[in-house]
Amino acid sequence: MVSISWRTGVNMREFAYYGTNVINPDDAANTPALQEIQLNALRDMNVKLVRFYASHHRFSTQESIQRIRTALQKISAAGMQAIVCLDDSVRESGCFVPGNDDTFCPGGPHGHYLKEYYNNLLYNTHYMPHIEAIVTAFRNDPTVLIWELANEAALHPQHPSPPPVKTDFEAYFRFAQAASQQIKSIAPNHLVSTGFACVRHVLAFGEGEAKAHAQAERLYGLPTIDLISIHIYEEDPHPEATWREEWDLVTAQAVQKPFYLGEVGANNHAIDRVAYHEGRIKHWKDLGAFSVMPWQFNELSNDLKISDGMARMHPDFEALKAVVRSFGANVGPVIISGADMGTFGLIGRSSGESDPNTREYRVNQAGPAIFAAPDPTGDKIAEGLVLDARLRVDPNSRVEKDGLVWWRASGWVVERPVDVAENAPEALLHFLKPPPRKLKMKVVLKGDINLRSDPSRPSPNPKANIIGEVRTDAIIEVYEDTRTVTPDGWIWWQHDDGHVEDKPEEKIKGGWSAESGDGKTFMIPVIEEVPIVIPDNGNSGNRVGTITVEQFYQQPEETEINVNALPLRDALFMQWPVDAGQTWILQPYGNTNFAFDACPYTVFFQGLHSGIDFGLNKNIRKSGFVEVKALVHGTVSEIITTSYQPYGVRITVGDYSVIFGHMDINDQRVKKNDRVTPNTVLGHIANDDELAAFSALPNTKDIKFWPHLHFEIRYLPAKPARVLNPLLFFTPPIRNQIIKKIDKTHFFNRPEIFGEWREPMRQPVIRWGKGEPKIGPLSVAKGGCQEL
Repeated sequence: MVSISWRTGVNMREFAYYGTNVINPDDAANTPALQEIQLNALRDMNVKLVRFYASHHRFSTQESIQRIRTALQKISAAGMQAIVCLDDSVRESGCFVPGNDDTFCPGGPHGHYLKEYYNNLLYNTHYMPHIEAIVTAFRNDPTVLIWELANEAALHPQHPSPPPVKTDFEAYFRFAQAASQQIKSIAPNHLVSTGFACVRHVLAFGEGEAKAHAQAERLYGLPTIDLISIHIYEEDPHPEATWREEWDLVTAQAVQKPFYLGEVGANNHAIDRVAYHEGRIKHWKDLGAFSVMPWQFNELSNDLKISDGMARMHPDFEALKAVVRSFGANVGPVIISGADMGTFGLIGRSSGESDPNTREYRVNQAGPAIFAAPDPTGDKIAEGLVLDARLRVDPNSRVEKDGLVWWRASGWVVERPVDVAENAPEALLHFLKPPPRKLKMKVVLKGDINLRSDPSRPSPNPKANIIGEVRTDAIIEVYEDTRTVTPDGWIWWQHDDGHVEDKPEEKIKGGWSAESGDGKTFMIPVIEEVPIVIPDNGNSGNRVGTITVEQFYQQPEETEINVNALPLRDALFMQWPVDAGQTWILQPYGNTNFAFDACPYTVFFQGLHSGIDFGLNKNIRKSGFVEVKALVHGTVSEIITTSYQPYGVRITVGDYSVIFGHMDINDQRVKKNDRVTPNTVLGHIANDDELAAFSALPNTKDIKFWPHLHFEIRYLPAKPARVLNPLLFFTPPIRNQIIKKIDKTHFFNRPEIFGEWREPMRQPVIRWGKGEPKIGPLSVAKGGCQEL
């Protein structure tokens, strides 16, 4: 969970477009200098957060990127951060994605996006490529604190008919899931919010409020949605005015995520607007909001046709400024530690980079600062460090001063008081944790286990060197932060494998051993008992008991899979991985003739075909050059040459592993740890001549099959890992195109074997692993299939 300390903020919707013709071009005050005028006024009020809109339908994506870049540079120079709203679902402002002009609800000046915008996946046409380009351009810019998916999205029409139904909510859920996943895969160091006025605006109430609350928690429970946004105006009708606390606040508490008021305003001058703003800011700050942001700040006396909130054109402007100033806090920027960073990216570094031979700590208490010098009363470079984030320090910089132990990072940080031992209990509130502690593991496999140079699956196809072995019943120490689950479902730990030269007392991290894999357990933690809750069928209720470690590890860990509730269902793949005109469906996924005839190649997949094979058309089988695209925003986790020959690529995206197999080994376009986008070219399908040349090499199998791309997806969190039907994850239009190319008569024509699985979309989930019992045609074939 992200923790953000209180900071004041304001809205300036058109901030990036000051000086353009979308803002009163006849007003002499409408110049690019207006940005600095506004920021100078905000700096005086101790404002730390500016919310502005990224898009305008009159500007191309690249033009918007240039304007956003200028805006962020000036915000950063002013010592502030930004909430960047990527789209406006309200037509009136014009601040919506170019090309979406015809997707709004007709009638009325505000006209939100129609429900069909989400139901028919219209966002894939303009919105998704537009935000991909913008987020990519600023993925490493620490000035961006939050990306909002869209301003005040809602399912319209809501009244009088037809009201939103469950399928409408599911359509919006898929949109939020796909868009937030795309943003987080590109910019893991930034936060993502919906930009809602109220979560009720996308819920379906036809089945009752209890299920609507569950919808809200499911939506805001998405791991790629970090924050809850709320908008409140004095003129909101009842019960709209109370919904925010009854729905958004309750949801924030249920899913334990931070929340903020992205807009607060009162346009009704019949009330005391100053008292209203002061009351709303205090009320929501007391409830736990990390910011409450008044609407439309404008320091100029000129209206510019944008000032309908906190603006000098209104007589209470100075009083409103005083209210905001009274809530101002002199806080540093929020610094987020990304999943692939391991360190903080600090804003406004005043010193050079740390020594590369660093020592790593984890923040043990939210909120500590980084100082310009080892002096707690001196200047701060940054503050508000996030709980449990990582921080690297110069190992030679340790200083004891003023009763504190200091280390130099980009500035100076406090570890602990001098009189508190380094290994003291955490209750003594160290500011930083020492390096990760070790856990003891006992080897329980009958037969020694290997020590490997990297976490990878053991024989028959080892991918890492064996550097030693660990005896049965041995007790070893592993580092608690090294637990690694590889895409094949194996669990690995790194442990001691040597000593620092000339310092035999200091062990170093070394080899890797497997805890479990292929349904077997190799090591277990060394603990006496595991507490459990024992149900009682009598009247005394449940009680707490214990079981032994061995009993605990014998408990089933099966994970049920509901394919209709999986993340990015219908939204992960938005195009073909290959040119549709140059390929055909050589084999679909699941219970096919190929699965029956291809023994022993399906022994790891329960007798089923584990993916979709896109075959080269006959006329280009020998000479064709068909490129393969990555389809997703993700990271290359493996280059595969021991299976899926000649060359395969495994890409990790969220909870999934996507495999592209049988490409030309001489055209490897990516390498391990590369980040990819949907249009990244991975290589091309190996043709006849390339396959023949490869199969003639020593130590290779005969792979003279029809040239094709094998396309596979696995769901990693499940135990065991599951292989899924790729058709489930294509958008419906693309999926329908692929299904039309599948010859169901040819592939599913043995009813006595295939049973119910005779439709492309009605195929089973595969449990990955060589030891899994067959459920496909091999399970009933005479004699079965002998495993290699």
